[in-house]
Amino acid sequence: MKKHTEFEKERIEYLKNELKEYENRVGHMAADERKGLRKWVASGNSAYNNPYYISCEDGGPMDYISAMRVTEEMHTEILASRQNGAVQDIGQESICVYF
Repeated sequence: MKKHTEFEKERIEYLKNELKEYENRVGHMAADERKGLRKWVASGNSAYNNPYYISCEDGGPMDYISAMRVTEEMHTEILASRQNGAVQDIGQESICVYF
């Protein structure tokens, strides 16, 4: 097993603390959201970033849960438009949720 350098240990500890703070700030989240978030952070990423490179209106990265919710909402809208037989322009709105 690979030994972590002191920097890596500090980074892991930082991400764990950030995750705890983030989960407290967000409050309620679905079990699949929490599982995805924890997997994302465990792989070395910040809870305040997302795997889809979605940005807020200010150009900064959107947090993980907000990005997941935005992509789910977009997916639902696309499926609904297909079921209605109409192609709707869902636009290129930037949505950012601040906790």
